[in-house]
Amino acid sequence: MTGILCLFTETYNDGARESEKFVNPNITSIDITIDGMPNQLYSKGMVPTDFWESFKRHYPAGVHRNVKEVNFYNDKFALWIDFRSHFDNEVHGSGFFSNDTRNGVKLLIKRNTGGSGNLTCYMFVVADALMEMLGGSLKSILY
Repeated sequence: MTGILCLFTETYNDGARESEKFVNPNITSIDITIDGMPNQLYSKGMVPTDFWESFKRHYPAGVHRNVKEVNFYNDKFALWIDFRSHFDNEVHGSGFFSNDTRNGVKLLIKRNTGGSGNLTCYMFVVADALMEMLGGSLKSILY
């Protein structure tokens, strides 16, 4: 698995949606547990100062050059959790490998109460693998 991308949007009424606006959900920290072992990627959990750096590492310079840091935290927020051991976008297969479908990856997202209201989170798993899903659960994975 190369990483996990989370995009947060506000609930909307018909015709009132801004398709290019992604909300910052006021996350205070994220504890990432991989195969039952907590905080292997960030020793004290992922904190807001890590979000921009992680985003820049994943996206090519041309993409993040068009998104300024202030816009990123205001209305272009994209939470990218990078599992790669090598941060070169040209290298494939340097991510997290797991054959244990029970533990896998667990995210504990802590955020400030009240600030963002109710949000929808779209979560994308980015991988150099073939994943077979059955009944909403991971059945097998082939790297």
